[in-house]
Amino acid sequence: MVEVNLNIEDPDVEVIRSYLKGKEIPQELDELVYHLALVKTRHLRKNRVKIFDPGCEYREGDLIFKEYSGKLPTGAKRFIEMDHGVVLKVVEVRQNLGRHEIRLEYDGTSDFLGYTQYLERQKIDLLLPHKQARPICKTRYLEEEQDPRLKQQPLVERDFNRLRKKVVSALSRIQGVAFISERLLLEENLKKIDDSVFSHIREFLRENKKSESTEFLVENFVKIKPKDPAFSAYCFALNFRMMRDFKIDFHQTSMTGWGRWNLISVIYHLRKDSLISLFNPLEKEVHLPNRKGLTLLRRKLNAELFPEPNRFYLTQREVASGALRVKPGTFQFGESIELTAHEVGTKKELTLYYYPDDQLIMGFKDYFEGIRALQALSLTLEQVGEDRFQFEVRTTKKGTVSDRVEYDPDKGTFRVTEEKVASPVFANKTMFLESEVFRIVHEHIEDFREADSMNDLVQRVFLVFGLRERNYEIHTLRLYHVLDLIYPVCLRTVEDILLANPEFVSSEKVPGVFYLDSDSIGQPETEERERLLEVHEIEEKAEVEVEAEVVSAADTQAGEESSREEEIRLLREERRRRREEEMRIKEERMRRIRIEKLGERLQAVEVPPVVAEPKEAEAETTRRRRRTEEEEKTPKPKKRVEKAPVPEEETLDMDEIEEEIQLEKLKEEVLEKKPVEVPKEKKEVAYQDDGGFGGILASKLDDLSEKEKKQTKKPDKKKGGTKK
Repeated sequence: MVEVNLNIEDPDVEVIRSYLKGKEIPQELDELVYHLALVKTRHLRKNRVKIFDPGCEYREGDLIFKEYSGKLPTGAKRFIEMDHGVVLKVVEVRQNLGRHEIRLEYDGTSDFLGYTQYLERQKIDLLLPHKQARPICKTRYLEEEQDPRLKQQPLVERDFNRLRKKVVSALSRIQGVAFISERLLLEENLKKIDDSVFSHIREFLRENKKSESTEFLVENFVKIKPKDPAFSAYCFALNFRMMRDFKIDFHQTSMTGWGRWNLISVIYHLRKDSLISLFNPLEKEVHLPNRKGLTLLRRKLNAELFPEPNRFYLTQREVASGALRVKPGTFQFGESIELTAHEVGTKKELTLYYYPDDQLIMGFKDYFEGIRALQALSLTLEQVGEDRFQFEVRTTKKGTVSDRVEYDPDKGTFRVTEEKVASPVFANKTMFLESEVFRIVHEHIEDFREADSMNDLVQRVFLVFGLRERNYEIHTLRLYHVLDLIYPVCLRTVEDILLANPEFVSSEKVPGVFYLDSDSIGQPETEERERLLEVHEIEEKAEVEVEAEVVSAADTQAGEESSREEEIRLLREERRRRREEEMRIKEERMRRIRIEKLGERLQAVEVPPVVAEPKEAEAETTRRRRRTEEEEKTPKPKKRVEKAPVPEEETLDMDEIEEEIQLEKLKEEVLEKKPVEVPKEKKEVAYQDDGGFGGILASKLDDLSEKEKKQTKKPDKKKGGTKK
């Protein structure tokens, strides 16, 4: 590979000046770098190129043109399609096993470079045969307009980026060249803009308090329409003048298009006036005795705390300031500090500002107030463009009800009020701080701020808010949210203190949880915690006594109305007793009615006395009974009879149940009584019935004899009537 000098020297400065000379329209930086790269690689394209022929002879240093077609490997499973020729350089001429061959190298920038690099990794030489014909063929040369190097990049991408950075660095030292917004022009060709225009722009931005694009400023203040051919030249001149002559007042917030501008005072005060930028005297008082492997431990802890890197849980200070702390390297902000973010699922769009020195995004304040945001809310922020983002706040259907929290400027901390706030946002239970935590911090803020270092402050929070029965256990993010109530702190500082100090022990079972080794920090801290708790209990008792006094005073004032209230109470008691008596009488009447109905039902089921049937009907009854028995022998499908549910109003009490039992016993006694037997006349039988088949024959003979007797009696009745 041929090395190219990428440094910017005096001849290169002259190339830049000559390129810009006479041009009134600003030139793109990449076009200038490309032109300079062509100049720097011009010597590589001076030699004439020979067309490859196996029958020709070649020497070291010759350039040959060889056409390739088909697939060429660039990796284990990667290929490129080639359907054009490339220019190769002969680096060695040799003879192997009686065959003449040449070893080649490729100095170009096309896709063929990947193929040659793959051969180098596999330790394979790029070889071609030559001197294969006798006599040797005549050499042919490639036409200059057919040289493929004219259509290729003069440098590979890595070298092109290096040259670009060197050009940008050199432009700040070249006199008479204006460079801004990735464009450049000679200062002598700049458009003239009056200074009064910048005064009007300053007043407009101060009143508007938000950024405006260069195109808007040129159209409305310089009075040049976008269709004017010189519009881009005026935009460039305005940007250059604001950056060079008025850099104390203006700041370019975005690089999109011709850029956007805002007042430095507006951007500065947006952060300076917020609660998140208050001074922390313990910020530099951090002791990290064990720094070995701290970066790896912090990376592992962050992976446990944030399974989703783009999800953030905001502290109370962030919510009140409308700010969001981000970890370095999470997003690619570029040179822009003004961002545009839209809410997922809605058309709401916010203008945010990024402060790279503090790793801070601001601009959520109005939005948080609109949704009644709470501490520990969950916010997801994703980058969708160079300076465009989308965000989403997690909500819940039930919502979250909490005490309203406000900032107390006298004590410099937060306090809870008696007012309740119903918010649709979802608050993480692990990090959500109860009202009691805010009260303790607000009442004992001076005790916490007596700490002489951040390590001491962290220990105090462990002792007061950690679970004492579990070795002062507390979650890292909950600890961070409590500390942020006392002073503005960074999560990275809290993590470093926990990981680099031996008195803090991480839990092996629960990720993100730490314990405090109270033996290693001595007795004074324990006494301090007990003292704070005792003071808090005394204050609670005092509040209870005050409330009792208020209640007693209210009772004294209400003594005058007590007689009237007593009369009302007596009237209500009398009315209640009267209603109960009426209900009792009604229930007694209903009970008597039920007992009478029950007696009627029992009488209906009593068994009447058995009366003997006459002899004439006895045989017919017998036949019917036999027929019925035969029918009953055949199985019939049983009908499913569902019992009607007993109405609630017919439910009997204990007395009624006893009466029911007595009546049932009475019924059983009646049914058990034997029917009165009527003496039957002894029937003379002509033939004895001994059972079996003979018995059936005998009964048949008896029936015949009975019929004969009846027939002999009938004629007497017809002749003489009945005998007297």
